Amino acid sequence: MAERDPLIARGEPGMLPRQKIPQSSRAFQSRQGIRVCLAVLLAAAVALTVALAVDFFFFDHPNWVWASIVVVLMFALIMHDFYGGARRHMRAIAWVVTISCIVGTVIGFTGYFRYAVFYQAAINMATYSDASAVEPGGIFRDASMITFNEFTRVQHGRGAGYKDVDAAGDVHCVAPVMADSQSAREKITFWAVGTNCCVDGDHHRQFKCHDAADNTAHGAVVLLSQEFLIPRFFHFLLPEAAGEEAHMQALHLQNDFFGDVANETPIFVRWVRDPLRYVEGYWWSALNWVFAWTFLYGVVVFFASFHVAK
Repeated sequence: MAERDPLIARGEPGMLPRQKIPQSSRAFQSRQGIRVCLAVLLAAAVALTVALAVDFFFFDHPNWVWASIVVVLMFALIMHDFYGGARRHMRAIAWVVTISCIVGTVIGFTGYFRYAVFYQAAINMATYSDASAVEPGGIFRDASMITFNEFTRVQHGRGAGYKDVDAAGDVHCVAPVMADSQSAREKITFWAVGTNCCVDGDHHRQFKCHDAADNTAHGAVVLLSQEFLIPRFFHFLLPEAAGEEAHMQALHLQNDFFGDVANETPIFVRWVRDPLRYVEGYWWSALNWVFAWTFLYGVVVFFASFHVAK
């Protein structure tokens, strides 16, 4: 009878036996990976849906949007209290839905106040074409976009700037919008405005904001007041509309320097080639804002889920 080879019986010195990963461990890791993916998808879906609802429906249907957010949060609470006692994963889903709903609300409202509110307001207001700067300003009080005739243009050589020390030193610029037939002593209703886009001199500046230097541009997007867009309590959330008072200061400087006379209720506008395209830019900016921050939130949830799953 052949003797047993001692190397086979004991193994070579210094060598470790091959370790096999139990099938149950592999299945566990697979389930954990699936749970992480589902958590990321659920979190991103809830946050994205809530943010889009706020951005694009809050202006016309604020009550419905708030009601939807409350319903989602109540659904998560019911899931946590009534179904999460014996099932741990139900509690996890409830927490994911709750946090994602809150994050989506924050993302939505920040995008809404930065971009979407201007788009929503503009498309719900009147538009005028073939207008003239000599027409009474009261005609255009409900306007968001105006296309002037070829005889109306920005007097970009008669601009003025006001430096706002409370707004990171931004220079708020104004210049009169006048018809060719309009006298310099007539009251001027329309004033083109911009920020950090007037150059030269101290108070007397060349106005080069938006498309003011383009002789083919005759479009204007009206600068809507904060009071019209949202309640006074939320004015600090509108960074773009916050320069209204600074533009008035620049207007007074321009009047003092050039002797122009502004209408008692001036209309501030952004002078652009295509008003509708400019307004649609707010829509795209709001959409990009929502998707970018939702993606970042999904990345955070991804790494947090892996950490919890360990």
